[in-house]
Amino acid sequence: MGFHVSQEEMKERICSELVRRVRDGGEICSMLRLEYVSSDVEKAELTLKHIVQQSAANPSGKLHGGIITWLMDSTMGMLSRGYTGIGSSVTADIHVNFLKGIDVGDELFIKARITHAGRTIINICSEATVNGKLCATADAIFYKIS
Repeated sequence: MGFHVSQEEMKERICSELVRRVRDGGEICSMLRLEYVSSDVEKAELTLKHIVQQSAANPSGKLHGGIITWLMDSTMGMLSRGYTGIGSSVTADIHVNFLKGIDVGDELFIKARITHAGRTIINICSEATVNGKLCATADAIFYKIS
C-alpha cells in the first residue's frame, strides 16, 4: 500500500483538522476534543487521545457508546484524509464492539490503522484503550468524495 503524503504533511493535515474542528465544528467538536498523539505514514497509523468529561457520560457514569463511536469514527476519518491527501471522505459503514466501560476522567487513546486504500474505498480498523487495556474496537469503510 503506497502512501500519498510525507510524514510531515500527514501530521500537519491532521493537526490542522483538529484545530478547525474546535473552531468551526460546533458544540460537539468543541466539547469532544481530540488531541494529536502520533502518526506514522509508513504504517498508515494515527493515534489521538480524549479526556472523558462528565458531560459525555451515560446514566451509568460511563462514556456513552455513541460518543465512543463518534471518537473512533472521527479518528479513522482524519486518518483517511491525512494519509491519502484527499480533501474529503465519508463513512460508508462502521461496526463498533464495546468491550469495557470507560470512566469519567479516563485518558482514552484511539489508534487507527488503514488496512486497505483503493482508488475510492479506504478500509480502517481502530482500537480504543485506557491504561493499555482494550475498551472498544471498530472497523470502517470510508468513501473518497474528493
